[in-house]
Amino acid sequence: MVNLSDLGMAIITNYDIPRGAQLYIKFNLINMRLSGDDRWRFMKITGEAVSNVKLQDENHRIGIRFNKISEDDKTAISNFVLCNKFPHEQCK
Repeated sequence: MVNLSDLGMAIITNYDIPRGAQLYIKFNLINMRLSGDDRWRFMKITGEAVSNVKLQDENHRIGIRFNKISEDDKTAISNFVLCNKFPHEQCK
């Protein structure tokens, strides 16, 4: 994963995933700035491949737009992004 927001993500892969492909995405979101059980969250999200750029090393950068994501997962991703973008702010 090279980019993440509550709207979507970008990944680097050696698979040539076509635009329009429907994807079921599972990953652990780990926020090292939090503690205890709040530190990690298992995400299960569906999305659509909206871009596919072939890279020089034969890999592909795939842009994925989320089309089914829970409000709790959206909030967790937003907090993760803010926490890491502004490291001196208090994380939730």
